[in-house]
Amino acid sequence: MPFSALSLGVNSPCRGGISSTHADIAHAVYCDGSAQALPKTISVKTLQALATKSGGEAITRGQ
Repeated sequence: MPFSALSLGVNSPCRGGISSTHADIAHAVYCDGSAQALPKTISVKTLQALATKSGGEAITRGQ
């Protein structure tokens, strides 16, 4: 599925995006092997930066 087709949010009712059975988070596994919880309140800009490669975006915890 192309990135542009994804729902831009966590646990969006539109489906087709990052989702979980947990109400307020979805877990994500990163290429370095770490796993983190993505909150439902994550910004679209931060979610796009996490889901694309080589964008050069700096992401810090809590964004």
